[in-house]
Amino acid sequence: MKLIRALFTLLFPERPSETIVADLTPESLGTLAEPTQGERNIVCLLPYRAPLVNACIREAKFHANPKAWTLLGSILADYVRELESDWNTFEDHQIILVPIPLSKRRMKERGHNQVERIAESARTSYAHLRIEKTLLVRVRDTLPQAGLRSH
Repeated sequence: MKLIRALFTLLFPERPSETIVADLTPESLGTLAEPTQGERNIVCLLPYRAPLVNACIREAKFHANPKAWTLLGSILADYVRELESDWNTFEDHQIILVPIPLSKRRMKERGHNQVERIAESARTSYAHLRIEKTLLVRVRDTLPQAGLRSH
């Protein structure tokens, strides 16, 4: 069995990002979590340029890697859990995650919406979350963010 696995790995080597994600744990990724609030109260949970984070995002987005979804979902769940603990426990509230929909073309290309998968993973870790996939509708196909110049 080891010989077959070694031959398979030789013929189909893992992507570098796949190898990184395979070795990651929620705790090791969590050490990189640095929630930063930007414009319009948008919070960035992880530094995208960090190699471990970038590998995890690429695996989740382009390779439908379930472990990457789980890792990113655990970071999201931890953040929401901490945010909720700061609120008054006597208030009635529910946290709703609203994933941005993909265009039909991009959904067909990828076969999944990575943001929905990450949100579902977060809900698995933290049952208080609700996901609303139908609140937003993509009305036009836009250029991929990866192709846009940053300012």
